[in-house]
Amino acid sequence: MNCKSFDRLIGSFIENKGEIREAAEFIRHMDACESCRKDFETDFYAFWGLKMLGDPDLDSYDIQEEMDRMITDTRARIKNDQSIRIIIGLLIAAACIIVLFIILNH
Repeated sequence: MNCKSFDRLIGSFIENKGEIREAAEFIRHMDACESCRKDFETDFYAFWGLKMLGDPDLDSYDIQEEMDRMITDTRARIKNDQSIRIIIGLLIAAACIIVLFIILNH
């Protein structure tokens, strides 16, 4: 992912929209590019700041904590998705081996 693609996805990421693969690329780029990380943080604060203006119950909201939680949760979703893909791959491989074993023994 390049910086331009990253910039286009900031809003979707903040609103938790989009594919898990996009989120994985987004996080990888953010980890590697300090400039994009700063852009994300700025946009995240602006998004939540505007949200707080419209909702008086959010006046004591910790935006930094919310941003950290969102990134941590996304990392966990990415890890879970990767684990599920590995398990599915192993199950498919095991099924193929069983089918081959049955075919070869008849």
